[in-house]
Amino acid sequence: MYIFESLSDVRSQTERWMEIYNHQRPHDSLGGMPPSEYLTQHNTRNVYS
Repeated sequence: MYIFESLSDVRSQTERWMEIYNHQRPHDSLGGMPPSEYLTQHNTRNVYS
Protein backbone atom coordinates (compact mmCIF):
# COMPACT_ATOMS: atom_id res chain seq x y z
CA MET A 1 0.00 0.00 0.00
CA TYR A 2 1.21 3.50 -0.77
CA ILE A 3 -0.01 6.71 0.85
CA PHE A 4 0.26 9.71 -1.43
CA GLU A 5 1.21 13.06 0.04
CA SER A 6 -0.41 15.24 -2.63
CA LEU A 7 -2.05 15.22 -6.04
CA SER A 8 1.34 16.04 -7.50
CA ASP A 9 2.73 12.91 -5.85
CA VAL A 10 -0.07 10.83 -7.39
CA ARG A 11 0.69 12.23 -10.83
CA SER A 12 4.42 11.66 -10.46
CA GLN A 13 4.02 8.06 -9.31
CA THR A 14 1.49 7.36 -12.08
CA GLU A 15 3.85 8.69 -14.74
CA ARG A 16 6.66 6.56 -13.32
CA TRP A 17 4.46 3.44 -13.35
CA MET A 18 3.33 4.12 -16.94
CA GLU A 19 6.96 4.52 -18.08
CA ILE A 20 7.94 1.18 -16.54
CA TYR A 21 4.79 -0.59 -17.77
CA ASN A 22 5.11 0.61 -21.37
CA HIS A 23 8.89 0.72 -21.88
CA GLN A 24 10.54 -1.78 -19.53
CA ARG A 25 8.13 -4.44 -18.24
CA PRO A 26 7.89 -7.55 -20.43
CA HIS A 27 4.36 -8.64 -21.35
CA ASP A 28 3.62 -12.33 -21.91
CA SER A 29 0.94 -11.50 -24.48
CA LEU A 30 3.54 -9.63 -26.57
CA GLY A 31 6.10 -12.40 -26.60
CA GLY A 32 7.96 -11.08 -23.58
CA MET A 33 8.47 -7.60 -25.02
CA PRO A 34 7.39 -4.29 -23.54
CA PRO A 35 4.63 -2.56 -25.55
CA SER A 36 6.95 0.14 -26.93
CA GLU A 37 9.36 -2.47 -28.34
CA TYR A 38 6.50 -4.52 -29.78
CA LEU A 39 5.09 -1.42 -31.47
CA THR A 40 8.46 -0.55 -32.98
CA GLN A 41 8.88 -4.06 -34.40
CA HIS A 42 5.30 -4.18 -35.65
CA ASN A 43 5.60 -0.81 -37.41
CA THR A 44 8.94 -1.79 -38.98
CA ARG A 45 7.45 -5.01 -40.37
CA ASN A 46 4.49 -3.16 -41.88
CA VAL A 47 6.72 -0.57 -43.57
CA TYR A 48 8.89 -3.20 -45.27
CA SER A 49 6.16 -5.74 -46.06
